[in-house]
Amino acid sequence: MKKHVLTFVAVALVSVVASAYQNEEPGFRGHDWGMAPLKAWGLPVQTDSSFGSIRLYEDPAEDRTMGCAKLESVEYGFWQGRLSDVRVEFRGYDSYKCVLETLKKQFGDGVQPNQSVEYYVWVGGVTTIVLHYDRDRKVGYLTLVSKGILNEQREWERAQTKKAAGAP
Repeated sequence: MKKHVLTFVAVALVSVVASAYQNEEPGFRGHDWGMAPLKAWGLPVQTDSSFGSIRLYEDPAEDRTMGCAKLESVEYGFWQGRLSDVRVEFRGYDSYKCVLETLKKQFGDGVQPNQSVEYYVWVGGVTTIVLHYDRDRKVGYLTLVSKGILNEQREWERAQTKKAAGAP
């Protein structure tokens, strides 16, 4: 998904100001943060260069619906062999409203930092959820991120920056 870097930056910024949400889960649809990819998933469908490399897999048995929304894709991101994030894409405003309704029903209202933008955030102790709908392209993105692994990724990134600068 093309907006992954922007989403991670947004998660980092908003996670400081948002509060915890209800019914938090330690992953997505029974796949817990930190797990290894399942052998049944086969090879990665693509690789994202963020944080060195995040390998994206699809579960062939995945339910491609969320509430009344039909999902275009559900990709599980693995950093250093551990589930770090989940990226969901869907098309159309009706699907966006269905996903939003499903998330609000399960996790509460979330935070909408700007009322004129279709963008919501739920920040928990373990998982941050970001929902965004691009009205111009008529495409929506749902991203779930392990806060613990995101912190490790930031540390990794700082270490890489130091290495590149020649710092010990």
